[in-house]
Amino acid sequence: MDSDTVRKIRPSRGASATHFTPFSDFPEPARSRRQKNFERIQACLAEEFRGITTAGVPVEGLFPVASTGLSLEPVLDAANDLRSALTNAQWAEASFAIDDRAWRAWHNMHTFLIRHGLPLHTL
Repeated sequence: MDSDTVRKIRPSRGASATHFTPFSDFPEPARSRRQKNFERIQACLAEEFRGITTAGVPVEGLFPVASTGLSLEPVLDAANDLRSALTNAQWAEASFAIDDRAWRAWHNMHTFLIRHGLPLHTL
């Protein structure tokens, strides 16, 4: 992995930056598996986002917009509370456009290979 790629995936600040482990430090066979997974992820993210598909065809109407009768006010209040608790720099790091590649790559499994947004310990 070249140094430019490492800079793009290395956590940029905070305590998590000290926990980053480059692929070269992994013993085999973990190194090869991690490298292959990372390359697969990069290839998938390079593809155009099409939504949820079956055999490559988007499924229309899978989640129709419909009123449930429940208020979204608590969700909106929580989002506004989070926004007001963050600095502008933190907000910029924590939010992504819906078509942003980082938004598509986000997941809850924290392997320190791909860093997105603000770590929970920062919040």
